[in-house]
Amino acid sequence: MTTFFPVTHSILSIHALLADVLPNYDIPSPTACILLQAGLNDTFLVRTQGSNYILRAYRTAWRSLAEIRYEIDVLLHLARAGVSVSVPIARKDGTIVGRVMAPEGVRYLVLFTYAPGKEITYAAAEAADAYLYGKGTAMHA
Repeated sequence: MTTFFPVTHSILSIHALLADVLPNYDIPSPTACILLQAGLNDTFLVRTQGSNYILRAYRTAWRSLAEIRYEIDVLLHLARAGVSVSVPIARKDGTIVGRVMAPEGVRYLVLFTYAPGKEITYAAAEAADAYLYGKGTAMHA
């Protein structure tokens, strides 16, 4: 019998995401799935013919299901208020949050609309962008 060394954080297989997770959404067939960032949440860019999406894989024990649902509720509230934010996309079964069993435990998954733009890095040259981001966020809080 083979036993595996315990892991704290695994990176989900792109092939498995394409084959087993993304077909659960009513989106065009993905042409690519690319790991953008591994961290507290792993972020994948999902490309389809004509559209992009973001798939977030939450780290095990980082956020509870209730906390993830609260995050989703906040984003939906902001979108209803006219704020341009990325919003979650429902799965074919009507649920928003999916789940997979990874070596370290349950990983929750949410597919979001893609928000084009440039990432704020908070470098000295981008201090004005950071200020405007903070001001805009405060106005809608």
